[in-house]
Amino acid sequence: MAFDRDTDSQEADVSRTVVEQAHIGNDLFRELADDYHVRLPKMQFVVGKDNANRPAVFVLANKVEGHNLSKLVDETDSTPLSSADKKRLISEFDDLILSLGSYYFDVIKSGESGKEYLCDVDSFSQYIFGQQKGDSVSHIYLVDLDPLFDKINSSYDFVNAINDVGNIIAGIPDYEERFGGRLIKSRQRLLEIISGLVPLLEKHPSVDNFVRR
Repeated sequence: MAFDRDTDSQEADVSRTVVEQAHIGNDLFRELADDYHVRLPKMQFVVGKDNANRPAVFVLANKVEGHNLSKLVDETDSTPLSSADKKRLISEFDDLILSLGSYYFDVIKSGESGKEYLCDVDSFSQYIFGQQKGDSVSHIYLVDLDPLFDKINSSYDFVNAINDVGNIIAGIPDYEERFGGRLIKSRQRLLEIISGLVPLLEKHPSVDNFVRR
């Protein structure tokens, strides 16, 4: 995987810009793993050149073999799981929902501070329930490691971040029905997040009105 910067600037400036993006992406992924306990495969960023000889940063990561999480969630993957795998899937999915809810809530609390955050990690298509080299059992891994990050610079961005949390909260009953188990930890945490959102919305009345509509 690689990402680059299409610009007419001199190569030295482009290189610096691409490397800076790589550092931001690396820091955000490390934060997601270390502070929010989202599991990542072994990975590293490497600076090189793309096919057009432009500076680019390549993301090298262990391959994870298994089931796309979105297909397990919407039941389009009908491959039967062992009872042990199904139990672990439900437990780790509960942890993932808790982690993503906490992550986006902290983004919202940061307000319009300009802090970058990974804006697409709430999509289950980015995850695989499977194994990387060295694993003896399957886990939920974030596998789309091309960093797509954003900032909250306006009320519009604030609403988008709130919608990310709202979508996570709204999906819990369906997830429980599909997996046949209660997401106890994430339910409790997301109730706390809902309570925490109220004073934040009161500070942004225009956003509050938009969200309520």
